[in-house]
Amino acid sequence: MVTKSQTVEQQQNDVSIISPIEVLSSRELEVFRLIGGGKTTLNIAKQFHRSVKTIETYRSRIKNKLSFKHNTELIRQAIHWFHSEAESSAR
Repeated sequence: MVTKSQTVEQQQNDVSIISPIEVLSSRELEVFRLIGGGKTTLNIAKQFHRSVKTIETYRSRIKNKLSFKHNTELIRQAIHWFHSEAESSAR
């Protein structure tokens, strides 16, 4: 029998399988990559010549599309993805 906690845990595991490349627009993916590379919202805004509010909107869309609840989760996963991508590019 599957309990409610198991179902939630399985859903959380399924979310981690979602590839950012599959669900994010090219601009969202670039913002996600820059977050993973340690850039702040202000740094990203300056790089793209956009307002901080625009970048915050991208961050919010990324969180929604990847089912992240908190900014810390967004940052942690972006860093993980950034390093995974860097490793696969080095091969």
